[in-house]
Amino acid sequence: MKMGFKLPLAMALLAFAGAASASVTALTVMPIADVLKHREVVIGYSISGNERNIDKDHIHYAWTTIGIGDGLEFAYGNDLRGQYTLHAKAQLYSGKNCALSIGAMNFMGDGLQCDTFVVGRYDMPGYRLHAGYQHDTEHRGIFGMDCPIFGNCTLMLEWKTGPSATGWYSVNIPIKQLPGWNIQLGGSVPADHHEGYQHTAILWWGGKF
Repeated sequence: MKMGFKLPLAMALLAFAGAASASVTALTVMPIADVLKHREVVIGYSISGNERNIDKDHIHYAWTTIGIGDGLEFAYGNDLRGQYTLHAKAQLYSGKNCALSIGAMNFMGDGLQCDTFVVGRYDMPGYRLHAGYQHDTEHRGIFGMDCPIFGNCTLMLEWKTGPSATGWYSVNIPIKQLPGWNIQLGGSVPADHHEGYQHTAILWWGGKF
C-alpha cells in the first residue's frame, strides 16, 4: 500500500456490555481486510470502560496477534480474569488498492460459537474506506475509514449498525522514542445515549521475529 502513511495494523477489538474481546487487525472495534505479514507480531494491552453511572468497572485485556504466510493471522487474548479468546482471519484477495478478508472472532473454547465477518478495503487518495458484514448475536453492517493526521498519527472512524448501534473514533500515536510502540486513544458515540459513552486506551508494539 503506497499512500504516504501506514495504518496501525493491530488495534484491539474491545469488549463491552458483556461481549468478548477480539484481537484481529482492526480499527477500534471494526475488523479490517488487512492482515499481518508472515512472522509479523503485535503484542498489546488495553483498558476500557463505560460511563461511571452505567458501569464503574474497567476491562483489562492483553493479546498477541501473529501473521502466517502473508494471508493468515491468528490471535490469542486474555481478559486477565481467566477468560481467553481465540481469533483468526484469512485474506481472500489483495490488489493494488483494495483487499477482501473473512474471519472469526471470540471463540472461547466452550463450544463452536463465535462472531464471523467479511470485510473489504478500498484505498482513496489520502484515506482508506472499509465496509463489511458482521454476525455476532445480530446481523450488522460495519463501515469505517482511516487517514493520516498530524505527524505519523492516524485517525480512525467507524460505525456498527443494528441493535446497540455505535460509532467509534480513535487516534493512534506512534511513540517516537520507542520504535514499534504505539498508543491509541478512543471513544464511542452510541445511537442510544442511555447505553453510555465508552472510552479506551491501548498500548501496543508491532515487529517481526
